[in-house]
Amino acid sequence: MPNKITQLFNIKHPIIQAGMIWNSGWKLASAASNSGILGLIGAGSMYPQVLREHIQKCKKATNKPFGINVPMLYPNVQEIMDIIVEEDVKIVFTSAGNPKTWTKWLQEKGITVVHVVSSVKFALKAQESGVDAVVAEGFEAGGHNGRDETTTLTLIPMVKEQIQIPLIAAGGIATGKAMLAAMVLGADAVQVGSRFVASEESSAHQDFKQVVVDAKEGDTQLTLKELAPVRLIKNKFFSEVQELYKTSPTPEQLKELLGRARAKRGMFEGDLEDGELEIGQIAGLIHDIKPVAQIVEDMTKSCGALPPSLKAYYRFNQGVAGGNNAGVTTLNDETGVNNGTLTSFSLSGALSNWVAGKYTPNSITTNSLSICQGDSALIFGVYQNTSGSYQDTLLAANGCGDSLIVTNLIITPTVNTVLNTIICQGDSVLIGGLYQSVAGNYVDSLQASNGCDSLFTTVLILNSLPSVSIAAFVPNTIWVGSSPVSLPAGTPILGTYSGNGVSGGNFDPAISGLGSHFVTYTFTDGNGCVNSDSTDMLVVAGVGLNENNTSSNIKIFPNPTKDVLTIQVSEKRDKDLEINLVNVTGKTVKSITIPENTQKIKLRIADLNKGIYYLIIPENNHKGIYKVTKF
Repeated sequence: MPNKITQLFNIKHPIIQAGMIWNSGWKLASAASNSGILGLIGAGSMYPQVLREHIQKCKKATNKPFGINVPMLYPNVQEIMDIIVEEDVKIVFTSAGNPKTWTKWLQEKGITVVHVVSSVKFALKAQESGVDAVVAEGFEAGGHNGRDETTTLTLIPMVKEQIQIPLIAAGGIATGKAMLAAMVLGADAVQVGSRFVASEESSAHQDFKQVVVDAKEGDTQLTLKELAPVRLIKNKFFSEVQELYKTSPTPEQLKELLGRARAKRGMFEGDLEDGELEIGQIAGLIHDIKPVAQIVEDMTKSCGALPPSLKAYYRFNQGVAGGNNAGVTTLNDETGVNNGTLTSFSLSGALSNWVAGKYTPNSITTNSLSICQGDSALIFGVYQNTSGSYQDTLLAANGCGDSLIVTNLIITPTVNTVLNTIICQGDSVLIGGLYQSVAGNYVDSLQASNGCDSLFTTVLILNSLPSVSIAAFVPNTIWVGSSPVSLPAGTPILGTYSGNGVSGGNFDPAISGLGSHFVTYTFTDGNGCVNSDSTDMLVVAGVGLNENNTSSNIKIFPNPTKDVLTIQVSEKRDKDLEINLVNVTGKTVKSITIPENTQKIKLRIADLNKGIYYLIIPENNHKGIYKVTKF
């Protein structure tokens, strides 16, 4: 079944084995690729050198294409990407991060890039960043999910409507029939995870595989949405999470309960009580552990197995006009198979000859036939589409004389219905099986109660979105221990604020926690149309002053920089000056000392990832903070 995805990856079947943590090592990926699909190694559970080992073993086990799934939020992502390039892997699936960060860098090295998304919004952002394809994953999927909780059934056609690049469907797909359904909805291929967890080649613990096989409907649930939504099998740890929720816990309390390495304990080490057991809803349809090759064969054989036709169409193969039984004919179906014999069939002359008295019918049989406007009916060997009476003669059953057959053809007219539909700019509405977002008239053909077509015209009216804006925070970087700051003004007035850290009319860093946080101002106009604008606030740790409270005695250049920062102090000192470079979470990543008799020193930062950092420098009785940009 060649298509855009099979051609993109040079594979036989449009199926991707998902790159899952603790489940998809080199054995699973190579077995998948050898079966004619695309196998992925899940780098999310691997240290860089462990990943290199899996890549090298996979190369030895298959000569078919395979790829790497890379969650981009891991701290050692640069080293991961370098290893992928060094080992000449040509396919990378990215997830959990901004696709703009790595897409062009990878493509410049000849690597095909696919990004995993959970919404139309992020699918469009991925397309804008230049990825070669996207995986749209519904929240039925196992592991970490999007916050919108959009199902695969609704997500796939919505994404398909908006993007032009190839689309891979994921979430709840474990059979060929599900694969067919996803492709009917617009997907070019499917990504399958849970079904391959219960495979012989999966690196998951055997006890975890058995739990997946034993799972029933309702045995999984999405939880820990305040941290990163994840779908888990219900066990002792899951029950502890639910009990904690009864106390309205803070994110810190949830993190404390989660701890470290729970996913590894559950899926890789087989701790079924206290481990984190990630799997999709489709586990209720997985009943056995099979080799990967058998799973692929089962899916590809069942995909496209449609029910047989319920109708047979027949044609009269007429003989030569003449006397009784002239040109006895057979009754054949649409494939040419003989399904019976018409005996005693003869053709008569034209109707004008009957009127002249040459043929006197022994009997007259009248039938009525109704068809819909635009259809045709086979009457006496000719397709007719006009109302009226049609006649032919046949030999009577007793073999004596002719019988006249009259068919009255009735044409049922089409019913026309008009409906006005109003939507807001940027929205879409399902019309005739397609989502439409452009004003105009859309005509769809439905079946009326009489079985005929009913033309349904939808007049789509598009209302413009209100113009909405929000001012920027000043300053836009504060210490986590700072007092709440007022939210910037939004226009038009009477809108609403939302976002992590928003409390009443303030932004509270104690609520938001560390990192960059977006505050959104949303306004709904009188037509019910909604628009919004956002601004950001950076909350840092370990710093008591913001970047505006710095001294003119210290110069830092060049800034931004790629490799080296020069720090110059104009005042003489009688003691060493300890300087720390921290990231946006307050973690110290570099330290340097300026000796007491030295006024200028260089700090090398070439080994750091791109982004924003802060220099913390003691100044008299306080600490100064200086923002540094690494590019």
